[in-house]
Amino acid sequence: YNVRANASTDKAFSIGRFVTGLPPFSKKKNAENKWSLHKEGLQGRQLTDKMLEKYNRKPWILEDETGQYQFQGHMEGSQSATATYYLLMLHGKEFHAFPAGSW
Repeated sequence: YNVRANASTDKAFSIGRFVTGLPPFSKKKNAENKWSLHKEGLQGRQLTDKMLEKYNRKPWILEDETGQYQFQGHMEGSQSATATYYLLMLHGKEFHAFPAGSW
């Protein structure tokens, strides 16, 4: 396979690890069930440095639009000067490499 670096930098990618099994993501392109990733609380407010520090310790929440499925997680790492991680996504007969910002 060929691996091609993706030139587009308009989207940030994160990697998730699910210990309890995969969420019921749909494999259909036009799936009706939509998912969101956010942190709980403080949406839409101006954050002071103290509030930002407390907010950054809150877990990430991945949930479907119905609220039936909800998963919580914490940041485990980030890119450093010594390592860079990429998501490899198959497009036709080649992989496109996208830099992963966090996991």
